[in-house]
Amino acid sequence: MSNVKRLTLIIFGLVTCYLIMVPQLPGFAKSEPISQKSSQLKVTYDKANNETTESIPLRTVMEVPGTIEVQTPHGTRKLPSETLQMAAYFSYPGRTFVRPADVMLAFLAVVQDEAKYKNTDEVVVRVDSQSLSVGKLHVADQSIDTNMPLKDVNYWRQTFEVSIKTPEFLRLANGRKVTVKLGNTEFDLSAEQIKLLRALATRVGA
Repeated sequence: MSNVKRLTLIIFGLVTCYLIMVPQLPGFAKSEPISQKSSQLKVTYDKANNETTESIPLRTVMEVPGTIEVQTPHGTRKLPSETLQMAAYFSYPGRTFVRPADVMLAFLAVVQDEAKYKNTDEVVVRVDSQSLSVGKLHVADQSIDTNMPLKDVNYWRQTFEVSIKTPEFLRLANGRKVTVKLGNTEFDLSAEQIKLLRALATRVGA
């Protein structure tokens, strides 16, 4: 299976399985508490390609406040100008576990007015003050989000990923303070988000 197709299936599968969509605003999502069952590692076998994928669900890692107000069943809400979510996964042939050489960090972004993320964006991860240069983003898909029918305003939905070597992923998952930089965008991972990465790290390091 191609990396683009796999990422598309991972992202949209996770959106379907794990996200609670905001009523009347399906372009944005709320994260579930990490203690819920949906936060557990997901293992999917693709019979057609004889391939197994192990993944953790999308979680919101950054939300930039916006100024556009909309009406929802719960009252007036200001839409964020950007919402960025992150997941992680790895794959191996067949059903028998094979320790991966790399882990993919996958992202879903919904950004007002522009397709913000580019293939030229460098990814740097800072783990407990030590920087790791991971590589460049790979943008798999981008389009105007048709679920956001707002007059004179477009929201772009982008899916993209970066590959990180397994030893570096294990360092990331076991860090106490983790900062991720995608081009000019920088965010810190919360303790809960790091805990979720550690769930996948227990498999990667198996």
